[in-house]
Amino acid sequence: MDLMEENRRLKEEINSIKENYKLGKKLVIEKSAYWEINGNEKNGPFCSGCWDNNNKLIRIQKKPTAVRINICPVCGATTKSE
Repeated sequence: MDLMEENRRLKEEINSIKENYKLGKKLVIEKSAYWEINGNEKNGPFCSGCWDNNNKLIRIQKKPTAVRINICPVCGATTKSE
């Protein structure tokens, strides 16, 4: 029974790694932020630190108190917006 559970867990981990790899192939970095490219669509910006360190695609948001500054709601990293 333990081997079956470990096998299931390892298969889930392999699938997660495959999905992150596929997603990573669609990401480009511009001005310290990641953007997902799907054909002609550009989705983002996403925190480069969260993706690089944890494989988490976290959308960065405009900082309400600053002009042209974006902030990651998870790690607090900031970038300049266009």
